[in-house]
Amino acid sequence: MAENKNSIPWLFYLGTSLAVFFPCLVLGQSYFHDDLLLYYYPCREFLKGWLLQGQFPLWNPYLAGGQPVWGDPSSLSAYPLLYPTLLPPGVYGLSLFFFIHMALGAAGMDFFLGSFQISGAARRVGALTFALSGFFWWEIIHPNILAAFCWLPWVMGFLEKFIQKPKPGTAFALGLASAMLLLSGHHQISLWAAYGGVFYFGARYLQLRKEIHRSPPPWLAGLGYFLWGFTPALLWMAPALELLFRSERLNSPLDYSTFNADFSLDPRHLSQFLFPANPLQAQALSYPDYLDDCGWLGLWAPLLVLAGLARRWRDGAPLAVLALFSLALAFGSYTPLHHWACEWLPGFGLTRSPSRYIFFYTFGGAAFAAMGFNQVETAWLRNRKAILCVLEAAIVLPLVAGSWMILSPGPASNFEYSAQMPPVQRLQQAICEGRLSIDTHIPYETRTSRYRYLAKFPADCASLLGLHTASGYVSINLESYRQIEGLPMETFLRLMAVKGLLTGQPRDFGPDFTREDLENFQLYKAREDRPLVWVLPKWIVEPNDLTALAAMRDPGFNPYQMGYLSEGLTEGIESQAARAPRLLQWEKTEEDPNEEFFKIRLDQSGLVVFSEAAYPGWKAWVDGSPAKVYTADTYLRCLALGAGEHEVRFYYRPWWLAPSLLIGFLWIISVGVWIYFRFKDEKVLK
Repeated sequence: MAENKNSIPWLFYLGTSLAVFFPCLVLGQSYFHDDLLLYYYPCREFLKGWLLQGQFPLWNPYLAGGQPVWGDPSSLSAYPLLYPTLLPPGVYGLSLFFFIHMALGAAGMDFFLGSFQISGAARRVGALTFALSGFFWWEIIHPNILAAFCWLPWVMGFLEKFIQKPKPGTAFALGLASAMLLLSGHHQISLWAAYGGVFYFGARYLQLRKEIHRSPPPWLAGLGYFLWGFTPALLWMAPALELLFRSERLNSPLDYSTFNADFSLDPRHLSQFLFPANPLQAQALSYPDYLDDCGWLGLWAPLLVLAGLARRWRDGAPLAVLALFSLALAFGSYTPLHHWACEWLPGFGLTRSPSRYIFFYTFGGAAFAAMGFNQVETAWLRNRKAILCVLEAAIVLPLVAGSWMILSPGPASNFEYSAQMPPVQRLQQAICEGRLSIDTHIPYETRTSRYRYLAKFPADCASLLGLHTASGYVSINLESYRQIEGLPMETFLRLMAVKGLLTGQPRDFGPDFTREDLENFQLYKAREDRPLVWVLPKWIVEPNDLTALAAMRDPGFNPYQMGYLSEGLTEGIESQAARAPRLLQWEKTEEDPNEEFFKIRLDQSGLVVFSEAAYPGWKAWVDGSPAKVYTADTYLRCLALGAGEHEVRFYYRPWWLAPSLLIGFLWIISVGVWIYFRFKDEKVLK
């Protein structure tokens, strides 16, 4: 039967992905290494838990005093393909996420290669070289990077098709695929994909403009359809940029050697391009020792790539240049190119781990491997299908086998956080309405089928156990949080209402703490009462946060006696709040990710400080009426309350929520109507 060059053998790629993830999908194992254990699994389970309760969490109140969820790119909360994988129980859904994206990446590469008139066997070789590459396995610990990587060939495929034959539908599909890549949530991959896509578009258009376009292409209409498809990403950019502009990433000086160039690809380990190293051996390897695994494309890739370059250099020149440039960028501090990019190209200075830029090298290498296989097939093995099948198997099987060598799965019990936590009930009683600070260097035992390891303690599991913490493994921290974290320890603990410190070995915190042993943990409980809510006897209006922070570094500063407001009170409120003394009684009556309810009683009017993040979007109602939220001590919420009993309700209602829901709903309707009439017209023509 003749093979349709535009068909995508989904079943073949799903079957290959099933074979690769057989230990996870059938035997109950799971990949668990590093950030999967520390951040991504707790994040997805937090999201899943609240969805099952009928709420969509826009805010996580448990980590680092509270963090936004929807705008956090690492949470994947805006990524549509996350949600089907939340349906299965436990870690099985995480494995399902990997399974789906391996098949998605392979099918996307097949789709891209279909534009170059090569055989189905060659497309399969290129697709599996891409999907089973070292970059996939290295970044399996970062699901957001993995998802963006697997959408890259779809973006490039629609881009290539639009260059060859501009159509509104292709432009829309290009915009939608680009939106999915961006919604995956990793700015570094999105940034370099955008730069690389623009370069590829320009270079390929210059190559093909005389051969293909006899009339001017519909650029304006194409741009409109692209933006229409890209609309979901535009809606998500509002909360993402809101977080970025208030994060330490944008507002703190970033040193090149300790941040931008951190985790550079090491030229001394290039042998891993052919013989990758498994970091989970008897002695676990550190990151720099196996970063070069990212360049692995299989044993046969170098020969196939050379054959592809020799035959298809003219068509593939833009892709070859892009791949080599990406490889040079990935070397980071070992070459000046990456340093220049951080200095001159917008956005590069905000990213770290230059080794990740190698993903375009992976993409280009897989494409040229397919072209090289096609050259071997047409030049030497024409009409020799048996030999061709053996050769295809000889190329693919080492890729499949290598996938189990680069990173090892382990039992699902690695994610059973509660089994390695001291009794949660005792911890909750110790901190009451306050917070806990968890030392991430507490040993946490993990294992594969052969070895056991002591990893960092996943402090983010507190959000699954209902524990509020003043710590956490957060991908993008708020600048205001990092600033108060740098204050003297006693000041920070008071501001964050920290009532307990959890460590893995005895520490000396002085006479202000009492020690309680909890199995393999030590809990240090504060003797001082550190309330979640307090009233300010005195305050100073200081709009400049740096000046306020400098004053708060004074060892004599006590936030319970003096506070700094970011703006002045109205005249009537200021005169009422200046009276003293005051009696404050409070109770936190209810909480979910988007709402907090308090009961407050004051004998006189005063300023009440809540140890909660004063992030844009948090609004207050006092006794059913809107109330202005002030910022105290650069980070905390503050309300001016009159004498008597009050019901205080905080709601997280960011400005972008309602417009995004409305525009998103209209977008879905418009796409549905367009698809209906398009298929209707095609049916009439047939």
